[in-house]
Amino acid sequence: MNMIYFRLFYSNKKLLFVAILLTFFAGFGKTFLFSLYIPDMIKEFQLSTTGFALIYSIATITSGILVFYLGKLIDQTKIFTYSLMVAIGLVVSCCLLSFSYNLVLLFIAVLGMRLSGQGLMNHTSLTIISKRFKRCRGKALSLAIIGTPLGEAILPLVVAWGVHHYGWRPAILYSSMFLAIVLIPAIFLLKQKNKVIEKFPGTKPKVKTQHSNKKWTIKKLFRDQRFYLVALPVFLLSFLVTTLMFFLVPIAKSKNCSPELIAFAFPFFASGNFIATFFTGNLLDKISGTKVFPYFLWPFAMSIITLLYVNHPYAIFGAMFLAGASVGSGVTLESCMIAEIYGLKSLANLKSVFTSITILSTAIGPLITGILLDAGITFHLIFSVLILFIGLASLLSFKLQDEKIQLSFSKFAPIKTVKKLLIHK
Repeated sequence: MNMIYFRLFYSNKKLLFVAILLTFFAGFGKTFLFSLYIPDMIKEFQLSTTGFALIYSIATITSGILVFYLGKLIDQTKIFTYSLMVAIGLVVSCCLLSFSYNLVLLFIAVLGMRLSGQGLMNHTSLTIISKRFKRCRGKALSLAIIGTPLGEAILPLVVAWGVHHYGWRPAILYSSMFLAIVLIPAIFLLKQKNKVIEKFPGTKPKVKTQHSNKKWTIKKLFRDQRFYLVALPVFLLSFLVTTLMFFLVPIAKSKNCSPELIAFAFPFFASGNFIATFFTGNLLDKISGTKVFPYFLWPFAMSIITLLYVNHPYAIFGAMFLAGASVGSGVTLESCMIAEIYGLKSLANLKSVFTSITILSTAIGPLITGILLDAGITFHLIFSVLILFIGLASLLSFKLQDEKIQLSFSKFAPIKTVKKLLIHK
């Protein structure tokens, strides 16, 4: 990390500090933390694994649909008010989960945590940064996203300790209290006027944002072929990482990994995420995102290959590091690509669409994989097919560099896009 990052953070410390906290605490709505509560929840509510997975998937899909509508409100609301409502939503949802004694309250609490945590907190943080920063947008996004790997490295250890010593209900209740004490007061920093300072030596942008004055509606977005070229890899990344996390224990045990070894793999995932986030952010301030975007899924393909073909228990460390690298690059690239291709005028509106895609893929991934496993299909075959999908998504996204496709519209964009890409003269 060069000195520009330190100068950028110091000059915009209040805004970036809140953005980091939002991505950090978004972990309370993500699968990697929910997995620590699930065994005790299943036992207490007398549910089968499939039964809880169904509740979790329906709540996730519902939250994805709600984000589609609620996410764009950030364009119409003050940043402070919107961020505060999202934070309060997560606090209330965590508190409600700790006092849920029937399936209705359980569903509402899980929905609230998935919506406000995984969905709106990341969306709020990255939208604020993408809108406020121009010259150093890539670097600023890298700093904001740092909360994600920090959460992945710290929160599981703290929550696991709390669940072990106090039980899952007190652990969630204490989490909600911690959120209320730390996050909500910090959000009041957004109420102050935070002038963005990003003009430093060596920060002149080499990438120009396109269509910055054009207003994009959802209808126009769905008719734009570039949307599908960006959406497919974004969908695939969330599908892959959620599936890997959901089935990490059985996959790791097939490699003779102990529970302790599996727990120690998460810091490697966070490290890969951390390093790739800063590397990608720095790169995006120098070259166009369309030139980087086709490659961000490649480390995940290498991660899957490592899990499939390397039988040593320590292979899980390398696999998790590579998976984390794809996540770090992908999250940074997604926000930059939307701003670079579609401009800033309708940023929150468009970002809400991609956030919904991400959330829906996290619901579909474990569900489809579970059905295939129940049908007798092996992990090896499932992940081998996913590698082929990574290759296809990567090849298709190279077409984002083609100027001829940049402004083409049609009523049947997905079909015509595939035809143009596969039958290219």
